[in-house]
Amino acid sequence: HAPSYLHDWLLELTTPMFGGSIPPALRHGVINPLVKDHNRFRAINLLETTYKLASSTISNRILTLLDKHNILTLSQFGFRHGGDTEQPISIIDAIWDFTRTPGAPSLYTAPMDCMEAFDTVQHNWLLI
Repeated sequence: HAPSYLHDWLLELTTPMFGGSIPPALRHGVINPLVKDHNRFRAINLLETTYKLASSTISNRILTLLDKHNILTLSQFGFRHGGDTEQPISIIDAIWDFTRTPGAPSLYTAPMDCMEAFDTVQHNWLLI
């Protein structure tokens, strides 16, 4: 749940660009299917360049504010400036190595395959 003051920050960031709202013409995109094989595809949404530039600018400003005010938890790796998945993977690897040492507590894991996650989406819901 976002802090209540984040709403004010978002308005402060977006009002100079869009007067507080995004023009409808910029919100429309073209969905193009990228075929993976004969049964599966990935939908690619092509958005207006102006919208992409504006949303990227707003995103960078929001991330800067989140970093500046220490709003994101340190365990959030992916959406931070300079963040990546290398550190959490190293942490998990170290935990697995530790649990293989004699006398260490047991570690139970459940593998999760997110590679096929998009294939479970109701694609007809995406097409307007």
